[in-house]
Amino acid sequence: MDPLSIIASSITLIGAATETTKRVSRLINSISSTSEELQVLLNELQDLQIVLTSAELMIKADDRSSWPLAQASVFPILVRRTQDKLLSIESFIREFTECSPGATAQLKNLEWALRGREKARRLRDELLSLKWNFRTSISAISA
Repeated sequence: MDPLSIIASSITLIGAATETTKRVSRLINSISSTSEELQVLLNELQDLQIVLTSAELMIKADDRSSWPLAQASVFPILVRRTQDKLLSIESFIREFTECSPGATAQLKNLEWALRGREKARRLRDELLSLKWNFRTSISAISA
């Protein structure tokens, strides 16, 4: 994958992560019993944005026109996985923000307590793994 493609993919992911971060923030505000899980998920999304922005800046500063295939081949896979994970987080958020017209805040909080917390933990762990893989991949490319 050439540097320009990597930059374009990073910019797309930064935009998607920014939108997902905004939606997680709104979800935190809509659930009266704000949980640590959502705050940690929000932090991981913000950290991912920092990693991707750093990668973009590093790649722009690198004057090579291409990288060895071995180092750059993992990047498209990580981009696709991250896009899929951001879509999963968006879907998760919709579950708790798009309630039926008769749903009360109390029902929303109960649903969060029963299903949401564990799913938020799992999404956070998966996002943490992707962020780590991005850092490793970027380090290998820049070496």
